[in-house]
Amino acid sequence: MAASKTLLFIQKTAVRGGAINRLFDTLSTLQKATDYRLHIVCSEQGEFTERCAELGFPVTLHALPEWRKLRERLRFHGAIKSLCKSLPFTEADWVISNEMWWAPHAAAIAKKLKAKSAAILRDGIADAHKGRKYRLQDNDLILPSSLKIAQGMQSDSVLAKRTQVFHDAVFLPELKPDSAASLQHQLNLKSSEVQRWLVVIGRLSSRKRQVDSVLVLQGLIQRGYTDFGLILAGDCDPDYESKMDEVLHNTGLKNRVVRLGNFTDIRALFAMNPICLLTSLREALPGSVMESLLAGKPCFMYPCEGAEDIFGPHQNLFVSGDFKPELLVDKIDFLLQDPTLLASQVVALQQRAESMFSFEAHLRGLQQTLGLEI
Repeated sequence: MAASKTLLFIQKTAVRGGAINRLFDTLSTLQKATDYRLHIVCSEQGEFTERCAELGFPVTLHALPEWRKLRERLRFHGAIKSLCKSLPFTEADWVISNEMWWAPHAAAIAKKLKAKSAAILRDGIADAHKGRKYRLQDNDLILPSSLKIAQGMQSDSVLAKRTQVFHDAVFLPELKPDSAASLQHQLNLKSSEVQRWLVVIGRLSSRKRQVDSVLVLQGLIQRGYTDFGLILAGDCDPDYESKMDEVLHNTGLKNRVVRLGNFTDIRALFAMNPICLLTSLREALPGSVMESLLAGKPCFMYPCEGAEDIFGPHQNLFVSGDFKPELLVDKIDFLLQDPTLLASQVVALQQRAESMFSFEAHLRGLQQTLGLEI
C-alpha cells in the first residue's frame, strides 16, 4: 500500500458524460490500490457529485470561472484564492484537470498548494494552438488520451516536452436483470423482422452524428442483411432531435430503430450480441468502443481520435478510411461474409483491450505517468 498522498481532481460540470465516467474509473483504481487522499472540485451539484458521495469521494463545490470568457477571467485569480482557502488541506501532490478547459485552474491551484499540475485532453479539438490558449504550458504534464491528440502537441516544442499519452481504464458494470428485461420488452415492440442489432452508445448529438448509424443500417439492409435493427442508447440533444426524426422518416426505418434515451446498463446491451458502432466526428479515446471490445463484441468506427490506440494492427478491418456511412457498411459486410475471421479478430481485440485498458494497465499508467508509489 502506497504512502499517503493528496490528489486533487477538477471536474467543472456535474452532468453525465464519457469524461466523467473515465474520471470515476481513475478514482476507483486509486481508491482500490492506494491510501491516497482523493478530492474533487466541482462548480455545481448534480449526478456527478451525487455519485461521488455514494462512492466516498469528497467534493468541494466552488465557482470555476471560464478561462475563455474575458469577463470571467477577470474573476479568475480571486476565485482560485477563495477556492484554495475552502479546501480541507493546504498542500497537495498533484492537481489534475479532467479536461483541457480547466488546465489554467489546475496550474493556478497547484501553485498555491505547492503541487504539480496536469491536464487530461479528452477532445479531438485539442491542438497546440488551443493548448496555448488554455495555458497548457503552465502545467507540469499534458496528458492526451490518444496518440492522435498527442501528435497535435508536437508542433510546439514546449508543449511537446510536457506531453505523455495517458490511456483511460474501462470497467464493465454488472448486468442488471431488471433493465435487461425492460430492454427486451422495448425490442419486442419493434418489427418482427429484426433478429440482429447494431448498437450505438452515447449522447445523440451533432458531434457524434448518430444519423449516420441509421444510414449504415439502411446500407446493410440494401445489401441483403434484412434482419438488422438499430439501438440508440443515450439522451438526445434538443437541437439534434429533428435531425434524427428526419433521417428516420426519409429512410423509412423508424420501425427498426429503438431510441432508449439514457440507458446505462451496457451489459444488457452487450447481451444482445450486437455489432457496435461509433460514428463520431471527434473523440479522445472513445469509451463505448473500449467497452464493446472488452465485452467481446465487434465494433466499427469512423477514423476519429483513439482508433490507432484501440485497434492497433486491426485498424484496417474495423475503422473506415473516411467519415462516410457506406465505408462502415463495407467493413461490416466484409467481415460478416467471413465469420471465422470476424470471430478471431474480436478475440484478438478483446485481449488487446484487456492488456491496455484494464485495472492493472491503468494502475501501471498512473504509476509511470505521475510517478506515484503503488
